Amino acid sequence: MKKMIRSLTVMALLCSVVVGYSPATIALAASGSGTIQPAGEEITLDFSVLGGRITKSTADGWKYKYFIEGTVRPGETLSIAVSGNGTSSSAYNEAQDATMSVWFDAGEGIENRENVTLAPGVSGSLASSFIVPGDAHEVEVIGIIGNTFVNPNGGGSRSLILSAVFEVEKVEVTTPPALVSEEDITPMRPQVNAEEKDCTENAIVRFGDLYGEVNVRPNSEDDDAYIFAELGTCLKHDDRIRTLPRSGAILSWSDMSTYVMKEDSIIVLDIANERETKIGLIAGNIWVNLKRLVKDGSMEVEMSQAVAGIKGTTLICEDDGITSTVKVIEGTVEVTPNRGEPVFISDGELVAATSSGVGPIQPFSIEDEMATWDETTQEMTDQAIKDSKHGFWTSTMTLGAALLAVIIAAVLVTKNKKQKVTVPSANVVSPVGQATPSNFEQASQTGSIFCGQCGKSIPGTAEFCGKCGTKV
Repeated sequence: MKKMIRSLTVMALLCSVVVGYSPATIALAASGSGTIQPAGEEITLDFSVLGGRITKSTADGWKYKYFIEGTVRPGETLSIAVSGNGTSSSAYNEAQDATMSVWFDAGEGIENRENVTLAPGVSGSLASSFIVPGDAHEVEVIGIIGNTFVNPNGGGSRSLILSAVFEVEKVEVTTPPALVSEEDITPMRPQVNAEEKDCTENAIVRFGDLYGEVNVRPNSEDDDAYIFAELGTCLKHDDRIRTLPRSGAILSWSDMSTYVMKEDSIIVLDIANERETKIGLIAGNIWVNLKRLVKDGSMEVEMSQAVAGIKGTTLICEDDGITSTVKVIEGTVEVTPNRGEPVFISDGELVAATSSGVGPIQPFSIEDEMATWDETTQEMTDQAIKDSKHGFWTSTMTLGAALLAVIIAAVLVTKNKKQKVTVPSANVVSPVGQATPSNFEQASQTGSIFCGQCGKSIPGTAEFCGKCGTKV
């Protein structure tokens, strides 16, 4: 393929020299788009290359070919779009049909090639795209137009070529760890050197895991201050954290709360006051599973159009600079828009806020939403929902057991009071004329009773006391 391009280029240069054409300026924008049209020539090639990062662009001496150099990452998409026309016939030259082509070459031969044949002087266009494979080292993107012509001296050809070569960067990707239940978790501390140990040992928040490219800088500085984040990177108040494409980060808090940042997200940490911790969501998507930072503490997620106040819940916050959206997985969240009154949303509900206020509360599918997140976050969501249900039933059973204990205790006390009887001892002397259990039992055994007036024993069949005459 490259030999063919070189041959076409040499042929174009030789033909231009024979007929006396001179070099021309090629208009090229930094974005990778421009126009190739040698001076005095009718043949034209407009091109646009998208994707990757362009680092260099140069033209050959005769401006029939343009070179672009850059870098690209596995999984990114490169695309090319071209338009133009070949030469048309004249009194001296009889032009032939022009051919326009685009293709990609990642080392395995031509791929995703598109061709079109154009009549002399007629314009046309083509476009194609290509996903960079993980095992590629270099990807070449080609756009070309050319046609031949005949004349009394034999004829010739014209060709314009765009060649964009992208070196494939190798990005080390760390797979997020498998989730275990909270009961089995032993917080793993990142391995850090002695200088960093002090700032991570008792930190409010630190990186629990990250993959792809994650950057950190002080929020007060510009983007040139970003550094590549690692597990041992210290996180401080007013730090700005960003995730690039195909990247992500897990933030672990001192109370076992967890934040997950999706790709292309930016947050700012406000952790000066541990009891009133805040997260500024500048852009992107974050998943939150909040426990409780400290006793009576709270957490807020500040977005461009609203603030989400949360205590012990799982939710997702999204912000694109125009609309701030909050989706609750489990629990209840208070959403306070910049304009209007706060609203409360619960499991399976979302609300979106704009500069004009907050919209209506709407249901959403938790299952569909979580399908857009990575497998680790899905597992953490399932665990959070299970823990929430477990906590509810544990609290309910504890309250029920306490209530049952109170009822049993009350019954026992009442029963004991009913059974309580005062029994005089055998050596207690009763007042005269009063029967005690002992003398009443003796009287019953002998068939006699005692007079209530004088205490004299009288037969059980008598109606009056024989001593004092009192009626029995």
